[in-house]
Amino acid sequence: MTGDMCTELVMQLHELDSVEDAVQAIAEGVLLTTAAEQSAVLLSDRGAGLALAASTGQIATEAARLQLDTMAGPNVSALNHGCDCLVADTSRELRWPAWSAEVAKLPVRSTLALHMTARHQAVGTLLLVNSSPYQFSTVDAMLAGTFARHAASALQCVRRAAGLHEDIGGRTVIGQAQGILMERMSLTGDEAFELLKRTSRRNGINLRELAEQLTTPAS
Repeated sequence: MTGDMCTELVMQLHELDSVEDAVQAIAEGVLLTTAAEQSAVLLSDRGAGLALAASTGQIATEAARLQLDTMAGPNVSALNHGCDCLVADTSRELRWPAWSAEVAKLPVRSTLALHMTARHQAVGTLLLVNSSPYQFSTVDAMLAGTFARHAASALQCVRRAAGLHEDIGGRTVIGQAQGILMERMSLTGDEAFELLKRTSRRNGINLRELAEQLTTPAS
């Protein structure tokens, strides 16, 4: 992959509307940067470690889950230390013996773990796998690493846009519910909003969900 192709992939990420689509696109896009056969995206779980978010195949999924089960492996190391981690041959890897022994049976013989950061904040990691040893070069790591960092920034942009869209949608439906209560019960806007909040607390239901119930016509 050339630098221009990498830039084009990242630009396409910015155009996606959902976080799920962006994460899957990252998993598929990084395959074009190296000799990886499959890949997986593991996102940072708010200080609780990593969570599997997307993959391009079952072997990559299993290789990732083995790390989550043992809390050890190249991606865990990449997240904790903020650096990329290359495993040339899993059958000779000594840093994480439990993970190495199991992942070699999949078979996965070489891996590349890439840390994803945006504005000095850990976003997650990428896992690239190949069934043969010594498949990832230093140049592969550099190009894939560049993609991972730019993809992390794009993902954060998609997350912010999705959150803003959800926030705007929530305010809209709550406003509609207020209008219904104002008309039905002759309430002011403030009174209708307070009624919604009291009902939400009393019934243990999210305010937006309550508003959606009120504004959705009965079937």
